[in-house]
Amino acid sequence: MRACLKKTVLLLCAGLSMTAARAESETYVFDTQHTYPNFEVGHLGYSVRRGWFEKTEGRVTMDRAAGKGEMQVEIDASTINTGLAIRDNIVRSDKFGFLDVARYPKITFRSTRFEFEGQDLKRVLGDLTIKGTTKPVVLDIVALRCGQHPMKKVPMCGGEARTVIQKKDFGEFGGSVLSEDIRLGLEFEAYKE
Repeated sequence: MRACLKKTVLLLCAGLSMTAARAESETYVFDTQHTYPNFEVGHLGYSVRRGWFEKTEGRVTMDRAAGKGEMQVEIDASTINTGLAIRDNIVRSDKFGFLDVARYPKITFRSTRFEFEGQDLKRVLGDLTIKGTTKPVVLDIVALRCGQHPMKKVPMCGGEARTVIQKKDFGEFGGSVLSEDIRLGLEFEAYKE
């Protein structure tokens, strides 16, 4: 009887310690209606063209105490919006080295490491895949706030990440018409899973 009670207590303690360890890690799923990957690129050296993608899925898992995390982002490349339908159709095509969404329907980001300063997430390192080409990038976390949604009363996070890529790393998007630097951003809201 004593041996059985001792085993039960040990199992209970092990279960409680596993629950406490899991409680440190929190997963948030992107709200597709409030998440917008976007870009800025120079045009002819005179102006800047901006656009965004209208359909994105993803999730973020953070363990602030351990300084670890994971982020996965999947963008539907066909949902690009530059504010001009004729330009959107060109960018969706394979003309001028653009996205070729028929062959490459998704743009993805998979984190490899999170960098924290104390409890604050500052950078997410990972692999960005565009048109079948994968390159390492660093997302600078410009803003990140987690708390209770004021109306839904559920845990959520919202934030903004930024990086700059070189178009030559992913093909000659637009040839000499577009600048070499392309600034990428991700504004997101996500709910705790």
